[in-house]
Amino acid sequence: MNEATHYGQEHTNQTSSNFLFQFPPLSTVSNCTVDSCTVETSDGVKLYTKLFKPREDNEGNLVIVLVHPYSVLGGSQALLKGVASGLASEGYMAVTFDMRGVERSTGRPSITGFAEIQDAVAVCKWVCQNLYVDRILLVGSSAGAPIAGSAVDQIEQVIGYVSLGYPFGMIDSILFGDTTKPSYNRLNQNFLLWELGMDSPV
Repeated sequence: MNEATHYGQEHTNQTSSNFLFQFPPLSTVSNCTVDSCTVETSDGVKLYTKLFKPREDNEGNLVIVLVHPYSVLGGSQALLKGVASGLASEGYMAVTFDMRGVERSTGRPSITGFAEIQDAVAVCKWVCQNLYVDRILLVGSSAGAPIAGSAVDQIEQVIGYVSLGYPFGMIDSILFGDTTKPSYNRLNQNFLLWELGMDSPV
């Protein structure tokens, strides 16, 4: 399980990127190396995964795992390429992946996103086992936010969680069901602590 099969390397000259909403000037964005592999989940799904490696590693033993938006509506890791390359240009190793049923990944996407939690967990475990790191920052975009948030407590090495465009609302609660509960509760707790002027837990 979690064996990686390399498809080769892509050396890309990134001409535009963003670092979690901070857009550096084009002249400051350096080259990064992109490796691709497959990661196998606990239920046998194979996920097409990319590793964005900085030329100079400034952050050592930290990897940022990015979880893409809702698969059913066309979400894929390609949507996070700019963020990942921007992170790499700042010295952070970033990992993106296509969740089940997307692009080259096997399996079928779920409507609720519940099965995709296993995908995020599998990628994080692969990162720990194969990249030899003990610190992971999980970042979820749109519907990927509750998926990432629900994986946080299942990975000991996760030290932080970032939600980009978290899908709030009655329709989202009905659609995603139990998938949203762990991260939604965490967000509510964090908001309360911030209002009280206290430090937010991971």
